[in-house]
Amino acid sequence: PPSQREVHCIIRRRPIHERFYFMDGQFRALEFNSSATTNEVVQMIINRIGLKKGCDGFSLYEVFGQLERNMLPTEKLADAIFKWEKYSRSMGSTKVLKLTFKKRLFLRPY
Repeated sequence: PPSQREVHCIIRRRPIHERFYFMDGQFRALEFNSSATTNEVVQMIINRIGLKKGCDGFSLYEVFGQLERNMLPTEKLADAIFKWEKYSRSMGSTKVLKLTFKKRLFLRPY
């Protein structure tokens, strides 16, 4: 189901506008359509900030209060926005979802 923000964007015939945060506290605002996947948005961010081709290992993380989760490349961002919007409403929380762009770390097992 669509989030309230997605419904407003559809009514206004505009793409979804969202802030993507970086580890240094900065953010960039990007527009994407409701069918955009995490992988597509990661590529948009990489192009926007000017990283070189072949930069691998970057991902988006859902950060909601103390909760943090790496988003799968095939996940739809609009679905994640809806999920946290619904959770926030049901819990009466004032926390907001922060989509954070950062490098994944892969550690080998001992």
